[in-house]
Amino acid sequence: RTQEGIARASAQGKYKGRPKDHAKRAKIENLLNAKKEDGSDFSIREVARLLECSPTTVKVVKRDMFNRHADDAS
Repeated sequence: RTQEGIARASAQGKYKGRPKDHAKRAKIENLLNAKKEDGSDFSIREVARLLECSPTTVKVVKRDMFNRHADDAS
């Protein structure tokens, strides 16, 4: 019964999950594209610490960036 209810709600567009925080994602992307003063890239952990989010969130945004750029190239 539960699966039927979830399927019905999904079909009606009511079962969407948590919305993305676009402002935080933009900040993460900016830091991933930025360079530190010594010219090196920011690490995933550094970005997470600076923006007070989890490293997993940074990895998801980085993966999405990579997939978006791969789609643009093809």
